[in-house]
Amino acid sequence: MLLIFSTLGALTVAEGFGLDAWDVENLSLALGLFFWDEIFYVMILGLCKISILTFYLRIFPHQKFRKFCYIILGWVALNTVVFTLSTLLQCIPISTNWTGWEKKGGRDKCLNLNAQSFASAAINIAQDIIILLLPIPWLLRLRVTLKKKFHVLFMFSLGFFICICSIVRIFTVEKFTDHSSNPTRDFVDVTYWTAIETYVTVVVPNLPAIRSFLSLKFPGIFGLDSRAGEYERSQPAPPTGTGESIELTLTGKTNVSLQPRAIENESYFSNSRIGTAL
Repeated sequence: MLLIFSTLGALTVAEGFGLDAWDVENLSLALGLFFWDEIFYVMILGLCKISILTFYLRIFPHQKFRKFCYIILGWVALNTVVFTLSTLLQCIPISTNWTGWEKKGGRDKCLNLNAQSFASAAINIAQDIIILLLPIPWLLRLRVTLKKKFHVLFMFSLGFFICICSIVRIFTVEKFTDHSSNPTRDFVDVTYWTAIETYVTVVVPNLPAIRSFLSLKFPGIFGLDSRAGEYERSQPAPPTGTGESIELTLTGKTNVSLQPRAIENESYFSNSRIGTAL
């Protein structure tokens, strides 16, 4: 999906975005490419947020956190569907989005595009801030090395950067749509910030995987610290021989569920599930 977004963006520039509208050879084609690129922007941001929230659900076992996370997840999913459809159908017929400048006097109908753009941007910023702040109370409880704290800080700094991009972008929306008589020139700023926001948003959910790859290539910088005290192990209850699951949390790295087995008055533990965390 990101590849399609990037390809459409490149084709939009090739067709004349950045030039004055009267210097563009095929204005309808340029506006059409821009319109479909906008659709993929909405979908990519929504899917990236869903990816981050599902990552939270995988590494944080706290019930209150998970319930709130599911609520935000539902909100993001619903918002993504609604704004994808509203953007797709913002003008009827859809072709009005790239042929409306011709003003042939047909029965074309469009929503208030500025209001829709501002609403989408404002909700997007609110979701970014909530998703960014959501795990902080739990992360503050971690006792990890300075190096791992730096890695977490870097991840969250990118999250703050996304919020900044969203806020800056909302100030460029005013020229975007109804107030423009020169769209290929006036839409340049909003296009820049849309692209920056999209690419950084895609990077953030992939940071744990990127770190795992870099830890193999540069173990001295990104590798796991094996020194004592890096991980905090929760205190398990004494084995009872009843088969109840005991959760050992290796903070910052791995969650391991252990099943106690009473055999000849001795307790044995077998790894039954290993889930990679931060």
